Amino acid sequence: MLNYDFEDLKQAYRNNEASRISILSKKLIDKLILTDFLADKLYYHPLGFIYAVIHTYPNNENIRLHIWNKEIYDIKPKLEIHNHYYRINSFVYQGCIFNQLFDQVEFSEGHFTLYEGSYSEDGHRYLTKTNNVVDLVLGNKYVLNKGSLYTIEPDQVHMGGIVQDNTGIAVTLVYTQDPQDNNSPLVFGHSSLPDFLEFKKRLVPKTTLALLYNQLNDA
Repeated sequence: MLNYDFEDLKQAYRNNEASRISILSKKLIDKLILTDFLADKLYYHPLGFIYAVIHTYPNNENIRLHIWNKEIYDIKPKLEIHNHYYRINSFVYQGCIFNQLFDQVEFSEGHFTLYEGSYSEDGHRYLTKTNNVVDLVLGNKYVLNKGSLYTIEPDQVHMGGIVQDNTGIAVTLVYTQDPQDNNSPLVFGHSSLPDFLEFKKRLVPKTTLALLYNQLNDA
């Protein structure tokens, strides 16, 4: 367990104090590097980034680290449009990312299909196509630079990631707030995708951590 005041960090997020979060984030990430905390906690995510759950609160809220780095993980996500069962509070610690919102419009002849998600005992992600077909209309798109603090509400359907012409690293520190009882998010994929998709839970190898630590130190 890290010697760190996670309650202070949570309160800064709840108060929308970006400048305070910036200071606390730097302290936290310095500790992660110093203690090699990420050595067995950093995983590949099917949405094209790598992530670690840094801390979990008693009510199942948590602090997560998300890192986009095309040198070590460069995929085109198959199912990147989704919502969450909690409020996302995300601070851009490094780099530049985008957040694209969608309006969900239901039609019988839509272009996107809702997928139902589940997990195996060892954390592998399974997604099964349902019969629910929709069209998704583009809404607002935001580009968020270092130091930005933004939220995504549970009822917002979105996609996000590193800005396409950014070949470096992008890092966000995320506080997941007020998880709902229904912990099955909506996940949408193009109707031409297979009926079943599987994403193995895989640790980022320790050999790549030195590269990541150097890049995080440069923030």
